[in-house]
Amino acid sequence: AVETARRLQIYKGISPYVVNRGKDFEESVSVALQFLRDNGVLASQDDVVICASRISPRKDADTVWHHKEP
Repeated sequence: AVETARRLQIYKGISPYVVNRGKDFEESVSVALQFLRDNGVLASQDDVVICASRISPRKDADTVWHHKEP
């Protein structure tokens, strides 16, 4: 995950973050969004793409989810 984040830094407009996973997909998404909000990274109308696993929080990502911050 960290290596993938490093590779994404070469693309303009992409700021990758790696955060701790939750116990399931929904919690992982919530944890990621709260991390971005708490660190002042997420602003109104920002687009966020979250890669996570719906199968198991300990597996590689199998889902890509788009969020538009209100």
